[in-house]
Amino acid sequence: MKILFVVTGFGYGDSVRTDAIIDEIKKLNPKSKFLILGYSKSYAYFSKKYHTLEVEGYNFPDKDMKFSASKFLLRNFYLPKKWFNNFKKHKTIIEDFNPDIVVSDFEPLGIIIARKLGIKCISIFGFDPLTYKDYPNKKGILSLQSTYISRVYHESDLVIIPSFKKQKAHSNIIYVNPIVRDYKPKNKTKIMKSLRLNEHPILVMLGGSNYGISLAKKIKEANQELNQELIIFGGNKQIPHLHFVTFKYDFLDYLNVCSGVITLGGNLTLSECLEFKKPALIFPIKHHVEQLMNAHTLRDTFYVETDLRKVKESMKNFVKNKNRIVAKLAKSKLKFNGAEQAAKIILKEAKL
Repeated sequence: MKILFVVTGFGYGDSVRTDAIIDEIKKLNPKSKFLILGYSKSYAYFSKKYHTLEVEGYNFPDKDMKFSASKFLLRNFYLPKKWFNNFKKHKTIIEDFNPDIVVSDFEPLGIIIARKLGIKCISIFGFDPLTYKDYPNKKGILSLQSTYISRVYHESDLVIIPSFKKQKAHSNIIYVNPIVRDYKPKNKTKIMKSLRLNEHPILVMLGGSNYGISLAKKIKEANQELNQELIIFGGNKQIPHLHFVTFKYDFLDYLNVCSGVITLGGNLTLSECLEFKKPALIFPIKHHVEQLMNAHTLRDTFYVETDLRKVKESMKNFVKNKNRIVAKLAKSKLKFNGAEQAAKIILKEAKL
């Protein structure tokens, strides 16, 4: 089986999700071969693991914890033309690879390539149109994103959505359980020692972009009073006197021993918080439709705050009530085999 993956380079979450699916495909079909198309973070992630071609993709104006549609459209005005140029640039290599199917997470370039080759394209993304339908605060910018994503879904042969709740398949959309990285349980005392931690920290997960830098600054200010042990993951800029850790494969060791997580609304981090049963305080990026839907779905499980003026207040409540969230999580029966489910779907569709 030959599978071409086209992976967005905005942050590391999509790359990790794709990698988890690839690992499951290799278990089910060890002879499978993979070709990756990526850029920025996805190219950096995969170029050392698989044959990876560098392409051009979305350019996000990632700052101030707010997604700007006008800035996004301006920065990506020529992107459709670049998608076609990307295919022309790598046409020979792609055709020589001769994939059985294309999997896009979440890059329309994958659909273009699949159409050129006359094969199927499966899109993977966290945005659920059913959740959006019930969302109470639809605004112009969210409607614009929803329309665009729905169009990409429509152009795909099949769509896989990792979901935090049970949803019935509809149209060309199939839901799977949350997709997480494979992790073998380790002794927490040994982890604490190996990571040189004296107390169980709160992790601040900013992802691979700079959207969360302004949030981190407010967290630092609030923590002068709360005095919590904080470790910050992600972002391309650092803030003095805060413990930053760059993207690492041992993040799950930190997650295993932490007392809680403060994060944006990314699907992967929230999925792993649920799996490890760690309380979370979510600050979804403003006007970012997928992150807002993720936070909306988990609003009765985790703390969700959309007002950056209330960072200190939210942190106080979160620290005070972490144990209540842990008690809720202990009752959860959610399964985390989404990567295996997605792998089975991809292999099945590739054979059809």
